[in-house]
Amino acid sequence: MNRRQTGFALIGLGSVIAVIGLVLFATLESDSNADAAAPTTTGSPVPAAGTTAPPASPTTTTAGSPSTTEVPATTTATTSIAPTTTLDLGGQVDAFVAEFAAATASDDVEFLLSRLHPLSVQASDEPTCASFVSGEIVALEQYRATGPAERTALEFTISGQVSTVDPAFEVPVAFTFSGQEFTDIAHFAPVDGVMHYLATCR
Repeated sequence: MNRRQTGFALIGLGSVIAVIGLVLFATLESDSNADAAAPTTTGSPVPAAGTTAPPASPTTTTAGSPSTTEVPATTTATTSIAPTTTLDLGGQVDAFVAEFAAATASDDVEFLLSRLHPLSVQASDEPTCASFVSGEIVALEQYRATGPAERTALEFTISGQVSTVDPAFEVPVAFTFSGQEFTDIAHFAPVDGVMHYLATCR
């Protein structure tokens, strides 16, 4: 090979090297542009299909332990007062008849005076009623009820004015007085929840 041929060979080799350099440069430039165009993703990854992404946790700023104030529960208690029924009062009458009989048997004048209905006293006067109780009521013997108590209403005329006692109860009774057997209808009525008997003082 002469010098002329060698020169042509070197020129051809140089052209090939230049072409290869241009191709490499173009390739590197394309990769650089692709990297610059790709978005940068931060945070939680996107969940795969068929899975549920967990809810995002709220951002909480805590300064020391939180102060908790407990409000006590308010309990309302409701109290119901059962009304006094006729049956309840009837039971009180039965019990009082037994107490009345015991007081006459033991000559308990104080008890018999305290349980005389106030309207009986107002219809007469205290001295007359005291004499009536200590002379006649206390002398009753074998006092007993002979039938059930029945509810009723009684009228008292005091100083020309009529007063009604309601509720009142009438009870058939039997007793002995001065050795003789008697039957009568006795009357009873509650005063402030306490049973009393009614009578005409004479």
